[in-house]
Amino acid sequence: YYPINPSLFTNEQWRFVAKEPITRLCVRHIIRELVALDWDIVSEAGPRRDDSGTIDYYTRIFEEADDGDGFDYFMSRVVQDALELPIGGVVEPSPDDLTGMAGGLYHVDGATLYPTFDQTYPFVQINPWNSVERVYFQKGDITRLLFQPCTDLRRKFFQESPTESALMGIEALSKMYIYYMRQLSDTPLAGILDLMDMKESEAVDWALGYRELLDGVDPLKVPVLYDHTKPARFIPMSRSPQDVN
Repeated sequence: YYPINPSLFTNEQWRFVAKEPITRLCVRHIIRELVALDWDIVSEAGPRRDDSGTIDYYTRIFEEADDGDGFDYFMSRVVQDALELPIGGVVEPSPDDLTGMAGGLYHVDGATLYPTFDQTYPFVQINPWNSVERVYFQKGDITRLLFQPCTDLRRKFFQESPTESALMGIEALSKMYIYYMRQLSDTPLAGILDLMDMKESEAVDWALGYRELLDGVDPLKVPVLYDHTKPARFIPMSRSPQDVN
């Protein structure tokens, strides 16, 4: 994948990385804060001082962006891609066939967009279900939202997304989840149970009985030792999660 995405993962894999719970909460928080903001289109001459109807025209385009889904949905999709993908958030402003003016705004799935390194058609969108179906974009056909453009020549068409910048932290969080899931699981600590002065035949019988006790889903399982004078001693083979904490 290096020629089309010179980063650690593909775009789909970056989306999976961004599903880490805290990262997902951060992305959602940023999007919610942006969506909650009021917006308006104003003329350079002052608010609503436009008798030509241009402001109303472009306001309607924003309100009906993404085939009528609206500006909030449109912006949410673009910003989410910009936060997660090396390609950034991609927008296609479609022209009106009659007037030639902007006729609509459409979010382009960043995971399906790739650079071609062709100056005339710098980007191509590939159908994820049929790679033969492709749409080539001329220069200026699309606009991208990039938070941190790259200086590396090999990554000229990509950004260092916030998700990529936080990758080490995301990996640490993922390992922490695995650690605590193991700590909270019903897996006993590995070790040796020293039965002290119990005879071999008694110890073998007790071990077989204990193995049978552990079978099944009954949560109440209490092993019992008796007929010995010294306390049994458990020797752990590793440190417990509580000790590590």
